[in-house]
Amino acid sequence: MDLRLEKEHPEIAYENAINSMVEKYTALKKATAAIIRRREEVTEQLGHQQKELALVDSDLNAAMETNQDDLAVVLLQKKNSLEASIAELKSDLDVAQKDADSAKSSLMSVQNEIKKLKAEKETMLAKMHSAQARMRIQDQLEGLSVDAEVKALDNVPRTSRRRSPRRTSTKSSARPISMGA
Repeated sequence: MDLRLEKEHPEIAYENAINSMVEKYTALKKATAAIIRRREEVTEQLGHQQKELALVDSDLNAAMETNQDDLAVVLLQKKNSLEASIAELKSDLDVAQKDADSAKSSLMSVQNEIKKLKAEKETMLAKMHSAQARMRIQDQLEGLSVDAEVKALDNVPRTSRRRSPRRTSTKSSARPISMGA
């Protein structure tokens, strides 16, 4: 049923395609926002862990200078753990950044596709309205009967011929007719 309606009214097909793309855009926009939030969370975690590493590193140096070996061992383990966590967060951040860039690119692509469909719809509607107007004019022209006009035009030369002899005969009576040289 919808397919037949879309064939008869192509503007409906375009509107349906545009609405579908808008829904896709909205869903993609939400997904992109979630990806960007994830990237920001990873960035924030990385920043916190880097600050904590700087503090642990400072404490470790102080423990080593004061010969607190037991504390230095614990701080060294914590430093190693933080460095591993930071490396993992940097990797996560790299992936999150690539995901965010890809999502933004997809979002822009869908947005451009929507604009393209809207422009295509307007062009198609303009062409369709122009074609309909031409068809209406053609129908009107075909509906006109030109028989009466053609007969009227056919009668014009006959009428002119009928009047011409009268004028000539009026003029000929005023002028003498010369028959010879």
